[in-house]
Amino acid sequence: MKFIMYGAGNIGRGFIGALFSQLGYEVVFIDVDEVLIRELNERHEYWQEIVDSAGSRMNRIRNVRGVNGRNMDLIAKEMEDADLMATAVGAAMLPRIAGSIAYGLQARWKKNSRVFNILICENLMDADSFLAGEIKKHMAGDAVKIFEQNTGLVETCIGRMVPLVPDEKRQSDPLYVAAEPYDILPVDKAGFLGEPPACKKIIAYEPFDFYVQRKLYLHNMAHAISAYLGMRENLRYVSDAVKVSSIRLIITGAMQEAVRMLAKKYNVKYDELCLHMNDLLYRFQNPGLKDTLLRVGRDPLRKLQPEDRLIGAAVSCLQMEVEPVYISIGIAGAVSAFLREADKECTEENCRAVLEKVCHITPECRIFIYTAKFFAMFARKDSYERMIETVDAFYKKTTGDII
Repeated sequence: MKFIMYGAGNIGRGFIGALFSQLGYEVVFIDVDEVLIRELNERHEYWQEIVDSAGSRMNRIRNVRGVNGRNMDLIAKEMEDADLMATAVGAAMLPRIAGSIAYGLQARWKKNSRVFNILICENLMDADSFLAGEIKKHMAGDAVKIFEQNTGLVETCIGRMVPLVPDEKRQSDPLYVAAEPYDILPVDKAGFLGEPPACKKIIAYEPFDFYVQRKLYLHNMAHAISAYLGMRENLRYVSDAVKVSSIRLIITGAMQEAVRMLAKKYNVKYDELCLHMNDLLYRFQNPGLKDTLLRVGRDPLRKLQPEDRLIGAAVSCLQMEVEPVYISIGIAGAVSAFLREADKECTEENCRAVLEKVCHITPECRIFIYTAKFFAMFARKDSYERMIETVDAFYKKTTGDII
């Protein structure tokens, strides 16, 4: 069995490629990093360190090799007889690899009529539709029809935390990667042509939208808030931020808002979502991951888009009659981070501009009102304890409830 892993980065090596290697597949990594490709082809194995609060253990990931991502003919040759493929290149890079995938699929059809499934392991809403559109740009005539009939584009939910490899580790071993113990891969059952791989760690769900939103609006949202609040305190790691009681309370409050929203929206048991929330909070505290706040909080502009983790979660909360007050603290932190990154002053006027032009939130919306209030508190360098007091006041005013 052969599995193609498009992207030999942290998720590719640290999660998806390693998982399929352990399932008995030969794993062929495609990447433009020539050092990684050379090392994969010389060694045909690499080490994956599993880290948690109790310590760590090493997994040897075997039966792997690499292909240069700039060589479309070699990629197409590998796709001719592959059983399955996945992408983990980052959502922004999907358009850049779509041409190679289209070229490889058309080469495959000349020699292989079997259906072909591609797992899309990216943080992107409606990733299947997006990638399909990009691939079709490189096809013409009957190829589009064959593509729609023979190719399954499968959304996945990447919940495993795989931090960036420190420079000293990368220099000593370019293939080294670390990950947390959690290694469950939810996949969209409806996206598959044929049956999903038989594995207890690959969980096929239908309908899948709930799991996408649970990942984005609970996990990713809380992760982002930990970054923007922790960086303000000059902390380095996610585990450091979650240890601060006031930050942890804000993160927990934001997650509780998301849990209530998801329970109402998808008619899922509240208690089950709370168990998942508590598991996430426990995993965030894993000191062995050394997951930096800088990595988690990078690109605040993307994280402030209308359907992304912060604004999307807050808007969904309002739709389900849940007040996103704690989430708005995180939004205020993200706006502050974006303005600093753009070398703009943290003024009320600039905050309003970001909320209206980037987030598409209007001044009369309660998200706007909450965020503007907390942004002013960020600008004044108020404490998180003071912000929490303000949360209580907002809840009293809007719902009569206090969290």
